[in-house]
Amino acid sequence: MDQLNKNKLNIKCEWMKSNRLLINPDGQVLPCCYFANVMYMYDKLGTSEKIAEKRNQINDQIGNKNIIQNQTRDADILMDYYDEKEKYNIHNNSLEDIIESDWFTKRLPESWDDKETSARHCIKYCQAKNEE
Repeated sequence: MDQLNKNKLNIKCEWMKSNRLLINPDGQVLPCCYFANVMYMYDKLGTSEKIAEKRNQINDQIGNKNIIQNQTRDADILMDYYDEKEKYNIHNNSLEDIIESDWFTKRLPESWDDKETSARHCIKYCQAKNEE
């Protein structure tokens, strides 16, 4: 896993480092809770009209369809996953096949070489500060 953490943005995926991942109750396999949260919200709110009626800061972040779509669509790596999410579900494929898939082993780690291709959650939560 160390080689996956050598990238141009200095992203150190703690979940990957400790050989952990997240499986949602619906069977969706995700690399971490940050991806799980965004994918769940996009799936439940970004593609439907189930938007919270009360508008406050929390609801705007959690239930605003436009914000959710903007947060996912600006990162191709998230949409690559979402577009093929059935493939990354344990009800459709084995856990071994999922974690050995191109998205988990190649596309996600390679996205960490460029700020334009990396998920903002990876940069925000997992980018290590340069040690001098």
